[in-house]
Amino acid sequence: MKTATRPLPFLAVFILLLLSVSASAQETTATITGQVTDAASAVVAGAEITLTNLSTRDERKTMSNDEGYYSLTFITPGIYNLSAKLQGFKEYLNQSVELMVNDRKTINIQLEAGAIDEQVTVTAEIPLVQSSPTVGDVIENRKVVEMPLNNRSFLQLVTLVPGVTTDETAEAGIGLTNLTTILIGGNRRNSTNYLVDGVANVDVGSNITLLDSDR
Repeated sequence: MKTATRPLPFLAVFILLLLSVSASAQETTATITGQVTDAASAVVAGAEITLTNLSTRDERKTMSNDEGYYSLTFITPGIYNLSAKLQGFKEYLNQSVELMVNDRKTINIQLEAGAIDEQVTVTAEIPLVQSSPTVGDVIENRKVVEMPLNNRSFLQLVTLVPGVTTDETAEAGIGLTNLTTILIGGNRRNSTNYLVDGVANVDVGSNITLLDSDR
């Protein structure tokens, strides 16, 4: 008697690949990369890079590698100060760097020779390279609280982003009756995905029904 077997290893790999693609498609954070050099454009290794959130005072730290490059990933959108320190150089400080959803920014750092307790502050806006064509936006808390939204539906806030239109009515439903008609960049309404804490929040059948609408 023969027993049928299934290619489970292949199935497991296939599922893992699907999960990987899904996770990358739900990116809601930002990334900063760059290279640290000195006044002579020589690479500077071992510089301590610190990213400080101005609202929460949380810090992220990393070091420039042997080629002077650094990278900070999975950054929550917000406004930050970026600093770099290394013995023999003045401290570098780039103030009020604004990071939006899915930003990919390159900020190169040039250190000046001097004492570490001296500081070079960047006050003018430095041209930042945005390597991703994705457009993102963050609706600040003040707008969420003060804007006169019908039924306090958060979906109406999406229309503040350029390229977004809707014929959303004031009588938005709840649960499986909560249909949405947000159109982004001319796409159809069922081409829009909604995430709550990184998890898809739409019915997979119609792709126009929100499962959780009272956040």
